[in-house]
Amino acid sequence: MNILCIDTSSVYASCALLKDEQIISEKTVLSGLVHSKSIMPLVEQVLESANVDIEEIDIFSCVAGPGSFTGVRIGVCATKGLAQAMNKPCYAVKTLDCLKENVPYFKTVCPILDARRSQVYSAVYENGELIREYDVCPLEEVLEFLKNKKTLFLGDGVKPFKEKISSILGENAIFAPLQHNFIRAASGAYLTLKAYNENKLITYNELDAIYLRKPQAEREYENRNSLT
Repeated sequence: MNILCIDTSSVYASCALLKDEQIISEKTVLSGLVHSKSIMPLVEQVLESANVDIEEIDIFSCVAGPGSFTGVRIGVCATKGLAQAMNKPCYAVKTLDCLKENVPYFKTVCPILDARRSQVYSAVYENGELIREYDVCPLEEVLEFLKNKKTLFLGDGVKPFKEKISSILGENAIFAPLQHNFIRAASGAYLTLKAYNENKLITYNELDAIYLRKPQAEREYENRNSLT
């Protein structure tokens, strides 16, 4: 079983190849949201370093959001194209699930991503299970839910909101080491394997971005038309 997973949902671009339940190649670059240029060369490098041909991939997956709207769309489109060309199944990995996999050893985990406009993308997990649904909301709503829970925070939302989290939760706020704050395609590949075992794979036609709110351009368009 060969699984190729890519991630372009943040400023990092990542690609990983899982073969027989083991990551045999993974590459991550800080490409600054120019993923349209970087992701396919990254895929080629991962395949070449593992001595695996694209025709040998059984499942194509991507980290499908939430995250950078443009970045997520690039990863989804690349994955759809590869899966269609190879006639193979797909899987859409949720960004927050992927981050949670970085710290499987902690009881209560809250990945947060900076959603701008004073909001965060978030979810809460306890013993690996989702106990607060994926959401985009003010940080204060998440912290209210976590009151009296010792919680590990990680993700790119930690840096801008760390002071606020600490001031509200005090000693109950714990922060993951910096290297756990970025998304790894390797984690996405293992989540894809889990989805395969649970018969949750989809076709390339069904693969789509996971947005928790509408893209800014769509929101602005609706606002303009509501004024006319």
